[in-house]
Amino acid sequence: SGLNLHSHDIDSPPTKSPVTKQQEVTCYGRVMEWNGHDGPPDVNDNWLLQRHSTTSNYDNSGYWEVGDIISLRHTNTKRSLSSHDFMMNNGFQEVTCHADGHEENHKEKILMKS
Repeated sequence: SGLNLHSHDIDSPPTKSPVTKQQEVTCYGRVMEWNGHDGPPDVNDNWLLQRHSTTSNYDNSGYWEVGDIISLRHTNTKRSLSSHDFMMNNGFQEVTCHADGHEENHKEKILMKS
């Protein structure tokens, strides 16, 4: 879509997700050009990608490999991107930020596109 993955603190209404009332995640902003210079970035678009961990010890070395399991953490709120089986009325899956990233629903896998 060319839009940014975006979220706000849950205590700043109306940013609760419609089904679970967790921290809402949306796509937001103007369509970015390939070089990312189509307007200033919003601090609520910033995410930390790190290898998934079942403890608070994360490998933040900056190196990844195909097949690694990662978590995306919203830098402002420190909550992790979460996907679950809750569906919204329009049939789309609800995606939120929730907790500290140790749960199974916070895992993303790096795949190689062929």
